[in-house]
Amino acid sequence: MGSLRALLTCGVARRAEGDVIELFLNAQEAAQSGMVTISMRVPVRCPECAGDAASCPRCGGHGTIEELFSAWLAVPPEVTDGAILAPSELLRGMIRPVRFRMRVRATR
Repeated sequence: MGSLRALLTCGVARRAEGDVIELFLNAQEAAQSGMVTISMRVPVRCPECAGDAASCPRCGGHGTIEELFSAWLAVPPEVTDGAILAPSELLRGMIRPVRFRMRVRATR
């Protein structure tokens, strides 16, 4: 698919409550299985100080940094509207794991 920012801009995705991102599929896409890759920046615990040092040069004492994360989603065939999918792997130290809700749009 692409970057989360691009998907948000073109209306294929939107941020929902909490750490849920909704992805919009048409009926044909929902009927097929496939892999979806979405890249985004996410907060992770600072690997230098593990979030425990006020004078850490890497995170400036914030305890977190932003890392690029590529979420790989295995979308099953006949995925239903509202199904929640988690990425196949999470980034080590991720503060808030992201989940994806599938939204199936009716085709006309």
